Amino acid sequence: MVKILATADWQMDMVGGGLNSDAREYLSAARVETIETILKLAKEENVDVILAAGDLFEFPRVSPEATNAVAQVLQRSEVPIHAIPGNHDLYGSSSVWNTPEFRAIDHFHLHNEQTQTEISEGVFLHSIPVKSIYDIQPQDELLEDVSDEDGVHIVMAHAHDVAVGTFGAHEDGVKLPIDSSKVIGKGYSLLILGHWHSWLEVQEHRV
Repeated sequence: MVKILATADWQMDMVGGGLNSDAREYLSAARVETIETILKLAKEENVDVILAAGDLFEFPRVSPEATNAVAQVLQRSEVPIHAIPGNHDLYGSSSVWNTPEFRAIDHFHLHNEQTQTEISEGVFLHSIPVKSIYDIQPQDELLEDVSDEDGVHIVMAHAHDVAVGTFGAHEDGVKLPIDSSKVIGKGYSLLILGHWHSWLEVQEHRV
């Protein structure tokens, strides 16, 4: 069985409105240290793969300093990383994802199209990247039924789980709905979501 570390919403290069320059530098350094902690934890826990569910950056195009800092840390990872763009860091020809720094990381795999990837023997990752912040189609509708297929099937998306409830003002500008009950009903064993910057235990063993 594969061992996964799930993460999302690092929001690197966030400006930090209202903060002075010293506070912004401190915040940026703390965010980089957090990524280092994630990679350290992955190594200590013998994780097989890291799944990063979107919004690793605050913008599609970020400062060279943020690009370099994050790329240098990820380059040192001993664990493969699979990631998707979120609503903040949409994929594009001039986005951070197409910089030489990120293209040089062999073990960093960005899924900028909907894909199915075998991340371990018999374990399949179904990635749903954000293509547009205006997309209101339920993401569960993009998934085929895998109930009769062999293997373990995992979904990684950047979305609001409408099976849990509404998310107030966070939904006003960007909807990105997904229904976890329908995902499970289609035979998927695990749904990993970015987008909502908190956690909620919706039932036992479901956070």
